[in-house]
Amino acid sequence: DLRHVANFEYESVSIDDSPASEEFKVGYGLDWFFQERWFWFNDVAISADESKNIDERYSLGSGFGFQFWESDRSALSIESGVSYIKDLFDRAEEPISEDFESSSERAVWRWATSFRHKLPFSASLVHTNELLYSLEDSDDWEFESDTGLNVPLGAGLFSEFKVEYDYDND
Repeated sequence: DLRHVANFEYESVSIDDSPASEEFKVGYGLDWFFQERWFWFNDVAISADESKNIDERYSLGSGFGFQFWESDRSALSIESGVSYIKDLFDRAEEPISEDFESSSERAVWRWATSFRHKLPFSASLVHTNELLYSLEDSDDWEFESDTGLNVPLGAGLFSEFKVEYDYDND
């Protein structure tokens, strides 16, 4: 059994008439269920995040996951594996310090959780989180979490109202 997951995210945020900070991510994942609940996942993504000065981010990952349950009403799964991440950073307009590096490459251990539960009127409560822990530098890690409400719009499109938490300690 195979599960294909394709996604596109775009976000533009402006506070107090400041220039907008934009973020996007395009990704594809393929999960192969080799036992009843166990699956091998593979994913690839390209993204950018102006708020972190990441001009381009490329990631490629693979690992194993466990689907606790999946039905029309709800689902819960966890994943753990290794990912390769390459970041290309924006060069600031003001003078840059001598030790500025324009790119970063690292291997990370990835833990992720995904949960959804269907509510009345086809809306769903959703929660995803992801922890990326550098295999090269134990002080380098990132955590992302999204929790919110997913409302279908029709024709396979939906709208999400969610709280995002994104922390990069480096």
